[in-house]
Amino acid sequence: MAMRRYGSGVAVAAALALTLSACGGDDSASDDAAMEESPSAEAAQEPTEEETTEEETTEDTAAETTAAESEDSGDAAAVDTLPAGVIDAPPETVGEFTLSDDSGPAMIYDMETGEYVTVDTNVLASPYEDLLAEIETDNTEAGTGSCGLNSGGTSAVCYQQIEGGVITMTANGDLLDVLVTFADDFAAAATS
Repeated sequence: MAMRRYGSGVAVAAALALTLSACGGDDSASDDAAMEESPSAEAAQEPTEEETTEEETTEDTAAETTAAESEDSGDAAAVDTLPAGVIDAPPETVGEFTLSDDSGPAMIYDMETGEYVTVDTNVLASPYEDLLAEIETDNTEAGTGSCGLNSGGTSAVCYQQIEGGVITMTANGDLLDVLVTFADDFAAAATS
């Protein structure tokens, strides 16, 4: 009796195996082939059109933002040297300053509040790096050069690189921040 049960169980198992094979149920090779051809398997590997568009949009937006920021910033840092002609034809306005006197060896720019900046029209032949040593206190890059305080701290001084040398801009010692902004604005006005 035990043999008969065993024998019929094997027959049932064999019949089940044949049925599954015919339907592709236990064949691992057919499972792999079906997975490779399945559209959902391809979709899992490649980004959808929506995802690709989102990535491209993000990259495009970042590039446009960088370009817009550099155009809108008006940074004079992009200008390395002032044109030599700025001495003969200075800008009439520089930020909040207006050119009030351009006669003599200096141009004077003033604001309505009474602050003023002097731009020396004499072009210095001294090396720019040597001049920077004179304004080591609170030295800040601005315009086409640097600004800082003189050794006594009484004057704010900017040395600006110009074609053929260096020009000097000065203001009262308490106006160093104002002079830094003026130097940036002067470079932007002189090259626009």
